[in-house]
Amino acid sequence: MIKLFRCFSGKLKQKCQCVTVHPLGQQVVGAHGSNLTVFNLIVPLRATRYIGHTDTILSCDYHPSKRLIATGSEDKTIRLWVPDVRGNSIYHHAHQAAVQSVNFSPDTTSLVSCSNDKSIKTWDVDRLAFKSSFLGHRNWVRDVKYSPCGRMIASCSDDNTVRVWDTRMGKEVNHIPVRIRERGETRALAAAYRHAQALESAHGLDIPSSVDISGNGVLLACSVGAVVNVWDLRTNDSVCYFTSHAQRVNRVRFRKPSDWGQASGSSELLMSCSNDGNVCIYDCKRSVLKFTVTAHSGGVCDCCWSGDGSRFITGGEDGMTMVWDFGKKTTRTGRKARTRVVEEEEMVRSIEKEEEELRMQEEIQRREEERRREEEIQRREEERRREEEILRREEERRREEERRKEEEKLRIREEVRMQEEERKLEEDRRIMQEKRMQEEKMHIEEELYTGGLMPNVQEETPMTPLSELVSIMQMFHKSVSDRLSKIEERLDVFEAQKK
Repeated sequence: MIKLFRCFSGKLKQKCQCVTVHPLGQQVVGAHGSNLTVFNLIVPLRATRYIGHTDTILSCDYHPSKRLIATGSEDKTIRLWVPDVRGNSIYHHAHQAAVQSVNFSPDTTSLVSCSNDKSIKTWDVDRLAFKSSFLGHRNWVRDVKYSPCGRMIASCSDDNTVRVWDTRMGKEVNHIPVRIRERGETRALAAAYRHAQALESAHGLDIPSSVDISGNGVLLACSVGAVVNVWDLRTNDSVCYFTSHAQRVNRVRFRKPSDWGQASGSSELLMSCSNDGNVCIYDCKRSVLKFTVTAHSGGVCDCCWSGDGSRFITGGEDGMTMVWDFGKKTTRTGRKARTRVVEEEEMVRSIEKEEEELRMQEEIQRREEERRREEEIQRREEERRREEEILRREEERRREEERRKEEEKLRIREEVRMQEEERKLEEDRRIMQEKRMQEEKMHIEEELYTGGLMPNVQEETPMTPLSELVSIMQMFHKSVSDRLSKIEERLDVFEAQKK
């Protein structure tokens, strides 16, 4: 009755942490690390990957009526994605710690999230704006889920409790301690808990991991370690429990009723997935295990039902996202069935048309972007040429200025050298003039000595009277004056010749 319908690989060496499905089963969504991958069941070869989160995506959910996907991540943010060609998204820093789970309300107006910061918050879908918060858990909140009527929210936490909240009153209306034996709980269930604790205590995983409410709003399922327990919300009594798994159960999900003509007891079918690689389907009304499917080579991280309940989707540590057929849909006849088929066909055509329009818009934007890029490149090239021309002119101006400065230095150096040479020549002339004057003086003295006009001081002469001395001095003075006048005349002639 159960068989593999399709298997998708995200082409990433990362486990598929969470999965969800389009309400009409047209798309399957899987999260690999920080990437969100959307697989198209209508066009099997087509898959789209969206990048936006900076850390591992822990939970995802598809909007009940719109093409909108919500994701929660370890980067403390919630993102709303539009799964089209563009892949636009809006995000909000919703919590102070990792976002463990997100879930759309049945009336499509709200989104609930839970986090490791011990809080549960609701958000407006259209604006991703905060609406309300629910506080009461004393440890990390692992999973949160709306009831089918949208009036209640169920949550489970590491404080070993399952709590039910009223969305209108904004307060807790039910509190179930999952590790304490309640009235009506059998000793066998307590033994099952001890068995699960023995299996998981080595890994510290004997804590609630997932919670869900049945389609009729009466039953609540929660996984604790390797045990799946089901309570009646009207009495808080344990209805049944299952110990089919050998390792920690990661997810429990009820099969919700829909307008596909399911049997009245279909809402009491419960599915669970575990780290042992198995998917189990239980009948809660009869408290029996109906099917066990070995789905993945490693652990199964997440599972969910399709909108019509005819298929279920699993994501595993092997990175695979698998779609399984769970029996055939009940055949419908009459006007309602034909109307539904026509609506689905029109929706498919509208989706294809929208994608084609988006592709055309993307092509137009791409061409416009290329044209702008080319214009920008040309503008930058022109600016670069202008800058190079300015730099070249500046360089020429600088070189010309350096050349002028160098010529000025050479000219100044040459003037200094010429002045130095003139000073040396002047000094040489002065020395020569002094030498000539000295020689002339010596020559005059020699002539005076020779002519007997000036006595030789070395010769001994007899003493002469004073009158003779006076006459001799007068004659010597006259002779010297004549000689000096001749010397001055010669010097004037020499200077005249020199000029």
